Amino acid sequence: MVGAWLGDKFNIKYVRVAFYALGAASLTLMGYTKSTELLFVVVFVVGASTLGTAVLAYAYAGEFYPTAVRSTGVGFAGGVGRLGAILGPILIGGLVALKLPLEQNFMAIGVAGVIGAVAVMLINHSLSASTHHVDAARELAPEKSARAAHA
Repeated sequence: MVGAWLGDKFNIKYVRVAFYALGAASLTLMGYTKSTELLFVVVFVVGASTLGTAVLAYAYAGEFYPTAVRSTGVGFAGGVGRLGAILGPILIGGLVALKLPLEQNFMAIGVAGVIGAVAVMLINHSLSASTHHVDAARELAPEKSARAAHA
C-alpha cells in the first residue's frame, strides 16, 4: 500500500529503485541480526520491499507501454518475473551448497536487489508511453467529421 502511494506521489521508477535498495540492505542485515524481535522487523521489511517491488513492476510496465500493446507488455514483464521466481531458488540452492557463513549467504542474495536497482535505473523513462501521451479523442475527431461529410 505504501509503495502504491509512493508510486503515485513520486516517479514510480525511483520508488522501485528505492524498494530494490531497501530489499538488498534488509536482506544483508538479515544475516547479521541476532535479536529475534529485530529479526521479525527485518523480515517484515524484506517482505514488504520485495513484494512491493514486484507489484510496482506491473504498474510501471502498464505506464511504460502504449495502450495498444499494454496487456502484452505487462504480461511479458510478469513472465520475466516468473523466470526469476524459478531461477532464484535454484541459484540459492547452489549458494547453500557452497557452505558459506550465514552472513555471506544473505549478502549474496541481497546482490539481486542491487542488480534490480541498477537495471531499473538504466531504463530510459523518456521513451515510455506515459511521456508521449496522445489524446485519443482528438485523434478520432477528424475521422468523425470525415464520416459526417460522406453521409
